[in-house]
Amino acid sequence: MAELILQVAKAASEMLKLMPHQIDIEAVKKYMLIDTSPLSVVLLQEAERYNVLLLNITIALNDLLKSIEGLVVMTVELDEL
Repeated sequence: MAELILQVAKAASEMLKLMPHQIDIEAVKKYMLIDTSPLSVVLLQEAERYNVLLLNITIALNDLLKSIEGLVVMTVELDEL
């Protein structure tokens, strides 16, 4: 069991290292001053959603690592990860 927990912790740590950076929303907004097409609006919306997704994944992985270390209580959501 301990070996499995170590594997999960290692995998979560590796995933955190491989997480891409968030998209610079301000840069997208500056681009939108030049091009206000509907496609640009969709790009901004999707970039914002992508950043929220990255944030949620990062929080979940960090919480998982903290729970493995015993720093936070293991929740049902973390157990399902």
